[in-house]
Amino acid sequence: MKQVSNSKKYIALTIGPIYKTLQFARTTGELWGGSYIFSYMMKKIIEKLIEKNRNFVIPNVEDDTLFEKGKEVGLFHDRFIFEVEEKGDFEELGHIIQELLDQMAKDISDALGKMKEKDRKEIRDYLQNYFQFYYIEKEVVENPILELSPILDTIELQSQYVKQESINYILEFLKNDHIKKSFLMKGMNIKGFTSLYEIASSGLEIKDIKADDEDYYKEVKERLKKENRLDEFKKVYKYVAIVQADGDNMSSIIKKLSDGQGIDKKIEQETEKDSITTFQEFSSKLHQFASEAHRIIKGDNKGMTIYAGGDDLLFFAPVFSKGKHVFSVLDEITNEFDNQFNTSKNMEDRPTLSFGVSIFYYKYPLYEALEEARDLLYRSKNYINGDDKKNAISFSVIQHSGQAFGTTFKKNSESYLIFKRILDLSIEQSDFLKQVYHTLMRDQVLLKEIIGDKVRLKNYFENNFNESIHKQEKNKKYLDLVQELLYTVNREYDKSFDEKMEIAYSYLKFTHFLNEEGDEN
Repeated sequence: MKQVSNSKKYIALTIGPIYKTLQFARTTGELWGGSYIFSYMMKKIIEKLIEKNRNFVIPNVEDDTLFEKGKEVGLFHDRFIFEVEEKGDFEELGHIIQELLDQMAKDISDALGKMKEKDRKEIRDYLQNYFQFYYIEKEVVENPILELSPILDTIELQSQYVKQESINYILEFLKNDHIKKSFLMKGMNIKGFTSLYEIASSGLEIKDIKADDEDYYKEVKERLKKENRLDEFKKVYKYVAIVQADGDNMSSIIKKLSDGQGIDKKIEQETEKDSITTFQEFSSKLHQFASEAHRIIKGDNKGMTIYAGGDDLLFFAPVFSKGKHVFSVLDEITNEFDNQFNTSKNMEDRPTLSFGVSIFYYKYPLYEALEEARDLLYRSKNYINGDDKKNAISFSVIQHSGQAFGTTFKKNSESYLIFKRILDLSIEQSDFLKQVYHTLMRDQVLLKEIIGDKVRLKNYFENNFNESIHKQEKNKKYLDLVQELLYTVNREYDKSFDEKMEIAYSYLKFTHFLNEEGDEN
């Protein structure tokens, strides 16, 4: 595969402050809008540059689906790189950005009902100060992605000071009443934003409830009672998961693409392509994955995508819906990711996908749950167990009582498969699950001595769980799987006994949480 050898100039841009804007959100609609507004701006800038026939390295603008109208989620990443064609391109980019901000100031003023020129100017000045566009022009000899991406990474760490205003116009604009009628929603088939409690309870399939908050759940229970389904209601239907996902080893993949290694067999065979063209095809695969991930999240899983920027995802999902738990959704997304990227036999560092999953009571502050998901993703991406790195799931459950539990585990582990088999049993006897857990907790000192010995571990289970309730068919299967889980966690993880037990016990506590009956106010 030939390499790019001639020196060329490129312009690279990154935009912000994305995470700070997301932290303002108090509702699902505000979180969606806080993300989508950045994708909207990137799309508008790129469209203007395409009109001037500029050639992009990233994103792959040849992919027409990227520009289709009516997309329900932002698919444009927070950066782009294009080739300089004329001497004034750097200044022209500044003019395009200014025109965009001027138009947005007008549109936001209209959405907020601020028609006076004084108000419009105040909003225009606010946007000018709030949104951060950092862009650089640099001569590059080989691959602009490898040379410019680290510079953009450094720039993104900068934070421009936004002075305190009497009104935060971005936050005001993102409120549902304003954003639903705004320019961001033009051409979209979105009538409203699903609330956290609607996502949490979607598995009950109760539709057309107009009430809010606690009145909503009163109405849900009334409907269930009329349909003789009240026994289906569980605590888990008041909990929702916010999930953040990110690709692992992506910088290594980019480097390999630059060195002439393809991402699948088809590209490996087409040796005449330069590394930039190959990366554009990689960029297309990222877009395809993001689109499919959104379909998975929104479809039968009844979730809500906040953004899907290539390998970077943020979404809500019900913890349990129609017999499926949230980990099933993660598996579906992982399978789609693997289908897109893990077809090459020559890739030493295959791309993988890590997740941070924050499960919380629907009244819990959204910005705190978002921060928790972000921290959990960081933990997953820094996960190490022997030779295994990254490719992990970190989850936490923050209960209404204030108690919390959770752990980090590798996705391709045998113990994770056992955990999902336990969940699929759908044990509904909450007291039984609690009793098994507390017995194991009581006997930790003994378990430490016998956990690595299958025979002794089996004898322990037979001696401690020998009552009639333990011999019921489904409960017996559960106990056999728990026994297998303890033995496997001990064998798989290069950690202390306490750390191993944290993984196993978090699995068991989640099983109890998923099946716990009753209600929480």
